[in-house]
Amino acid sequence: WSSDVCSSDLILQSSLVAADQTDFPVLISAIDIDLSASAQVDGDDILFTAIDNKTKLSHEIELYTTATGELVAWVKIPALSSTANTAIFMYYGNFAAANQEDITNVWNSNYKGVWHLGEGDSTAADFYKDSTSNVNHGTLTDSSGGSLEGTGKVGSGIHLEGDADEIVTAYDSSLDVGDSGGTISGWFSMDVANIGQNTVWPIFWKPAHNNLSNKGSIQLNGYQSGPSSPVYVNTIIGNSVSRDVITSTQTAFSATTFYYATLTWSSGKAYLYVNGL
Repeated sequence: WSSDVCSSDLILQSSLVAADQTDFPVLISAIDIDLSASAQVDGDDILFTAIDNKTKLSHEIELYTTATGELVAWVKIPALSSTANTAIFMYYGNFAAANQEDITNVWNSNYKGVWHLGEGDSTAADFYKDSTSNVNHGTLTDSSGGSLEGTGKVGSGIHLEGDADEIVTAYDSSLDVGDSGGTISGWFSMDVANIGQNTVWPIFWKPAHNNLSNKGSIQLNGYQSGPSSPVYVNTIIGNSVSRDVITSTQTAFSATTFYYATLTWSSGKAYLYVNGL
């Protein structure tokens, strides 16, 4: 790469990697005053390479703030080791460079939809972009105009009011929940510590299509707790006649705290985790 641009070396610690990974999207989150001083205002010139300084790595910038140098980016690492640190380089400072992102190639074919929800707040069709090649973009339904852009756990997010506001994608077969296996996951936060008895707030929901039973959800659920009792997270897989209900082991949630919910299933067994538990 040109010697007249700036560079930084980044070390991905093997102690944070549970097992060796291939083509893994790694989150790079940092505040770097050198970026603020030298990168393009929109971060278009930022790029990443392997340790050889030649192999360009696909990346997606979720957030870049030129005033502070805050960067949130996803970089696909071809081989991420759990036993030895992985080094990569970040380059920037070329004001003649075009946009260096390669968004869809960050997420391989195993990813059917990736939504960062950091675009802002708009009810325009397909406003919330799917970063994968499946283009499963989402559209916001905002009944009162109260759903607004907010601070997410990673980058920006969307703050949905509790009046049936939702972001919905059009049906595409790439999103079908298959029995062979899959994973749904994401960050969520609540304004209140309880949602009341007989109340259900879906977090992620995949409805059935053409009356098939290939649906699943992760939801906040208060139907077995009193009006002031803490909610819990559960999930439903299958149709209304034959379905599996799994409840997370974590039953107390705090307001304005982010939690990471994951539903994974394979070979007829399903598991629900909140913050890895």
